Amino acid sequence: MSKLGSRFGIFVILLAVAAGVGFALNPSKEDHKAKLYTAIQKKVGGGGLLATLGAEAAKRADALELAGIEYKNYMVFSTVKRNGEIVTIGAFGKVYVVDDSVGLE
Repeated sequence: MSKLGSRFGIFVILLAVAAGVGFALNPSKEDHKAKLYTAIQKKVGGGGLLATLGAEAAKRADALELAGIEYKNYMVFSTVKRNGEIVTIGAFGKVYVVDDSVGLE
């Protein structure tokens, strides 16, 4: 096997392993919602008692569902969108908040 073919084979194997790990660690809709509730809580009131109680009440009422969020699973990563705008991105077990103003309008 040529040197180029060997490197290509290793690249394909590493790509397949990364895709498998991404698939296994793809965050769920609940993971996205939990991270977003935490970000909104920090933005609104920090870690105070009222902010914590408000976040818990919003979770119980499922306020993000009422706000019209849309979860998209792309197998190796996932997103939550609202009105076509990406709010969170998740990959490899982590969720990153792009726009935490979704629950504040």
